[in-house]
Parts: sequence; C-alpha cells; structure tokens
Amino acid sequence: FYYLVDMGVRFSGVLDGPIFFSSFFVPSSSLVLFFLLRARGLPVVIWGGALMLHLAALLQTLSRGALLSVALQTLFFLPELRRRFKVRYLGHMLLGLLLVCAVAVLFAPKGMGERVLALFHAPTAATEPSLSRRASYVVVAVEHIAEKPLMGSGLGTYPGIFAKSRFAVGLSSVPGDIFRYAHNTYLEMISDIGIPGGLAFIGIMIVSLGSFHRQRGRLLE
Repeated sequence: FYYLVDMGVRFSGVLDGPIFFSSFFVPSSSLVLFFLLRARGLPVVIWGGALMLHLAALLQTLSRGALLSVALQTLFFLPELRRRFKVRYLGHMLLGLLLVCAVAVLFAPKGMGERVLALFHAPTAATEPSLSRRASYVVVAVEHIAEKPLMGSGLGTYPGIFAKSRFAVGLSSVPGDIFRYAHNTYLEMISDIGIPGGLAFIGIMIVSLGSFHRQRGRLLE
C-alpha cells in the first residue's frame, strides 16, 4: 500500500483516473457530514468512521481540487454546527478534530503538502506541470468559445479540440495522452454547445439548487 503511494501511484479505484474517483467524494462527504451532525448514539460512530474513510480515500487520489472542494463545503455546515452546539459536546468535537488530523497525517501521500501549497504560487510548466496543463485547458476552451460562441462544436467534442491545440503534445504527462477534458464542467459545456446552451445548463443547476433548498426547508420544519 505505502509502496504504491511512495512510487507516485494515485488511487483511481475501478475508474479511468484519480480525478473521476475523487469526484465521488465531493458530494458524498457532504452527505456523510450532514448525517453525522444529526446522529445521536451509535450512529455517530458509524458516520464518523465513514467520514474518516472518505478522507483517507480522498487523500490517496492526490486530488487538490476535490480536497479543497470538500473543505469549502464543510464551511457551509458551520451555521448548522453553531445551531446544534452545546458545551457538553465540546469534548466530542475536539476528539473528532483530533481524529481528522490523525487520518490526514497517517494517510496523506508523500508530496501532498507540496501539491496543495503549489496552488498559492505562480506555476510554470517546469515547476508545476499539472497546474500548467489545467491553465491550458481554460485557454483552449476560451479560444474555442470565441470562435464558435453560439452553437459550439457539439457535445463531448472538447477532448478532440484540445488534442489539436498547441498545448496537447508539449504538456502531455504521458506520451500519446493528448485527449483531455477541461476539468471545468461549465466551461466545457459552453465550449461544446455554445453560450446559449451553456447558460441554459447553468440555469438548470440554479433551479435544481433552489428546489433542493425548498425541499430541505420542508424537511427541517
């Protein structure tokens, strides 16, 4: 297990890559944390263990984006935590925080800290090829949107567009691996189906989020 991590292997489960694998933990971690905050008694141990398992697996993917997304989502639980906070739970909260830190230390792969800190520095292709590739995805998408702003080039065509770009070969981490996704769902959708279609897609997300909040309000009444 640690041999694979030290050799730089990123966990991907049964999926095509660690990015796809880590994306499962972003929504599921929020659900686990939600049930943990509402649990009492034995379910606290069960949901707490599930949260630790999520964190350990997420760290093994070496995905900075997913880790930061989970951290950001956790901030949205602070109002709920404040509403439920009682002094007698302080010891349990400190114990939970200690367990989270222990899992982070024990399961964080070699180089994870450097990868996260690199987000706060200006990257170059030599010092941080991963961030340079991500920046190239945005450049290609924006350029393609400028060329075909209304209709795009068709759903799912972005990888082929990137493969023909000036960045594909130069920033490829694996020889021949030139078909890449934008790693930004909204930007890729606008590139594929044009600005009107992309705005419609974003509108669907906003309406769905509003429906979720209304239903959540009914459940909490």
